[in-house]
Amino acid sequence: MLLGDSSVALGRCLTQSAGVDAEEIAPLAALFSPVEAEARTRLWDIGAPAPKLYFVQAGLVRLAYAQPDGKEYNKAFLREGMFVAALSASLTGQPTSFFAETLERCHLHVADFEQFRAASIDDPVLTGVWRHFLEAQFVRQEQREAMLQMLDAKARYQRLRALEPELFERVPQYHIASYLGMSEVSLSRVIGQAR
Repeated sequence: MLLGDSSVALGRCLTQSAGVDAEEIAPLAALFSPVEAEARTRLWDIGAPAPKLYFVQAGLVRLAYAQPDGKEYNKAFLREGMFVAALSASLTGQPTSFFAETLERCHLHVADFEQFRAASIDDPVLTGVWRHFLEAQFVRQEQREAMLQMLDAKARYQRLRALEPELFERVPQYHIASYLGMSEVSLSRVIGQAR
C-alpha cells in the first residue's frame, strides 16, 4: 500500500470516527505511518515504554494484564476506528502495566505519542481528535468498571452482547470470559442459560 493511499484511508477512518472534515486531516495523517501486523503480534509488552499511538483501520487489538504465573486478564478490545495507547505510561513516562496484542491481522497507523500530543496543542483539529480519543477511552473505562462492580455474571454477559455483539464473532470465548471477570466455564453456563 502506498503512503498516499494509507493517508487517504486514515483520513476516511478519522472522518467517520472522530467527525473530522477530510480536508483538515492532512496534518494529522502526516504524523502516522501505516503498519501491517499479523494476528498475535505484540504492539508492546508489560514493563516496556509505550511511546506509540496506534489507530486501527482494520482488525482487532486486545489490551491485557498478565500475572507472573501467565494468567491473563483482558482490559479492552479495540477495533476499527479506535485508538490504541497505554495512556498512563505514555503520559507519565512509567513502564506499561499491560500489553497490547493483535487478535486478527491488523492494518494500523502508528504515530509517536509525544509528537501527536505536542502537535495537538496548536492545531484545533488535532485538539478535537485528541479530545475525542480521551473521551472515548474514559467512557469505555467507566462503563466497564460499572459493569464489573454492579452487575452479576449474567447481566455482564447480556450487556456486552447488547453493546458489542460483534466481539462474540471475533474474540475467542476464553478472552471474553476474562474480560467479563469470570471463568470460561462460568461464561459457558451463562450462555447456556441465556439460550
